[in-house]
Amino acid sequence: MASIYSVYTILKNLANKDEKGFITPQNFNTFAPLAQQNVVNDMFKSFDAVHVGKNRGADTSVDIEASKRIREDLNTTLYKSSTITAVSNVFSIPDDFMRLISARTNGAWILGQSTSVPIDILYDNYKLDKILTNDLSKPSDAAPIMALTDEIKVYPTSVKTIVISYYKKPQGKLATTGAKTIASPRFGYTVTAGKEIYSAASSIDFELPDHYVPMLVAEIAKMAGVNLSDADIYNYGNQEQQPQ
Repeated sequence: MASIYSVYTILKNLANKDEKGFITPQNFNTFAPLAQQNVVNDMFKSFDAVHVGKNRGADTSVDIEASKRIREDLNTTLYKSSTITAVSNVFSIPDDFMRLISARTNGAWILGQSTSVPIDILYDNYKLDKILTNDLSKPSDAAPIMALTDEIKVYPTSVKTIVISYYKKPQGKLATTGAKTIASPRFGYTVTAGKEIYSAASSIDFELPDHYVPMLVAEIAKMAGVNLSDADIYNYGNQEQQPQ
């Protein structure tokens, strides 16, 4: 996980070097969650760009390796599965939902085999209307369809429980244990003799892996108006160590 202490310390040193003044913990804590979300958004953009290039017949051999690494990071960090039951034929979207991967009916295990079936996902309401009004393409229990907008509906309505796989919103990890938490990243501190002293007990690390520290630093630097070069970030990143 990317250490909140490392990101803040690197950024503070770079801000002083750039003579942009001291970045307070309060300002940093305002920027940190948004910076992590921006990095994740960029990960998806890179991931999607590879697939667009492949569909157009472009040479994406180099980008595919990067895309593979991004997929691994997303799957190990933000992947989540949730079982949802319909209320009045509507499935509530989880609070931490960000991007849908797949969906299937809940099903059951009978003689060692699952009765769960995949659900086709539609984002075009016009297309959905055509399907529902066509006797040949009407969804069935064996071939259900999901409509995803600001809520989830599944057809036929006889499907009452579904399992969705999705990428959740990035959150944080407890700085002391590394356990996941729904809290956002924040630099915790105590004040001693007018000076802010890092406190791991009240800090929340970023949920992204530690190799995203340079990107997090760069994102927060942009928000704080600090001019950085990649060399600055990597050099400081190599120098800084997590406190004991």
